[in-house]
Amino acid sequence: MKKFVFLVVLMFSTAAVYSEEAPTESPETDASLGAVAAQLLLQSLAENIERNIEGAKIESGELAKLVRALSGVSIKDIEKHGICGGKNSELRKLLGSDACGKI
Repeated sequence: MKKFVFLVVLMFSTAAVYSEEAPTESPETDASLGAVAAQLLLQSLAENIERNIEGAKIESGELAKLVRALSGVSIKDIEKHGICGGKNSELRKLLGSDACGKI
């Protein structure tokens, strides 16, 4: 998750360089950094999707598999811990205990 957040920050900071208010000294370098950040972000998202699909295989029931593949959160964890799922769910990591509640 930290890798994902870093990539999003890198991508937005690189995008800010292209605004009219922030002139750049080297557009080629800025463009290549933006392309690298976008590629890393897409790679990270693809890895998350692959893990979600792998995790869905162990779920019982088609609806549970679908929820796990799309959200990464197990139906059992939703039932036990609430909509954010268990302690290692990406949604809980992203939103924190304040939004999701304590486990």
